[in-house]
Amino acid sequence: MPITKKTLRLSLLLTLTCMVTGCNTMASRSHNSNGIAYFKQGEYQLAAEEFKRAVADKPDNASHISNYATAMRKTGNMARAEESYKHALNIDPSHQPSYHGLATMYMETGRPQMATALLQGWVETQPYNPGAHVEMAWAHRKTGNYAAAEQELQSALKINPNHPVALAQLGQIYQDTGRQPEALAMYQSSLVSNWSQPEVHNRVAQLNPNPAFHSSTPTTAYQAQSNLMTASPGPMMVPQGPVLAQPMTGAPAVTSAPIPDPNFVEPQPLVENPAAVESTDIASEIPEVEAH
Repeated sequence: MPITKKTLRLSLLLTLTCMVTGCNTMASRSHNSNGIAYFKQGEYQLAAEEFKRAVADKPDNASHISNYATAMRKTGNMARAEESYKHALNIDPSHQPSYHGLATMYMETGRPQMATALLQGWVETQPYNPGAHVEMAWAHRKTGNYAAAEQELQSALKINPNHPVALAQLGQIYQDTGRQPEALAMYQSSLVSNWSQPEVHNRVAQLNPNPAFHSSTPTTAYQAQSNLMTASPGPMMVPQGPVLAQPMTGAPAVTSAPIPDPNFVEPQPLVENPAAVESTDIASEIPEVEAH
């Protein structure tokens, strides 16, 4: 069969692409994407096989290793999951999804002390990382220590006042402990930082009787909340130009252009099961499996 000019061009394009990006990198991303698709369908064994192929093509990618660990956890292979989470953390000691996945596995298997010790070690070695404090707060809340959880979230917000997960989790603590106005203010500040949080929107809808806030766009909702301030006092959000949110001192001020958090993985829902509105906690990490 003769080689056409079109075939030669495609071959050259593929060769150049591999030279620039690396064929293994392209393959690993493809397998990882396939794994995510299987994972979302509940096909955890098939997902694990795809993630394993992704790791084989890119063995130094902590996200792919963590995805494989999470899929193995879902299949019930806790030993392999634990081994893989730890391997991912050896590659990237700041990899929040691996910390969260491993701590979740410890919680699920009745070892909450190990989850707390794991995350406490992260806080002690990287106190400058807001993600470490967010994860530590999550563990404290899971074990019923709300005071310690609140303290850790305040530490995270001192590092990054616009951290959407920290704001949302602090709102959840306030809501769980009966401080509804403060909870609403935190949820709204979280949505200003990251609008794409269905579970947080659900909680705002439960607490805020003003339907104008539940707009399809953050700009309209933000204006609605600003207008509400003129009619009702209380710990609501008050637009104050470039001033950042200060949740540790009552009602948070917000900015219309929040500083993005470099540790925030993706603007995806904070819950594993968005359909379970009433019973679902706000998770401390965004997607269970990463698209990187």
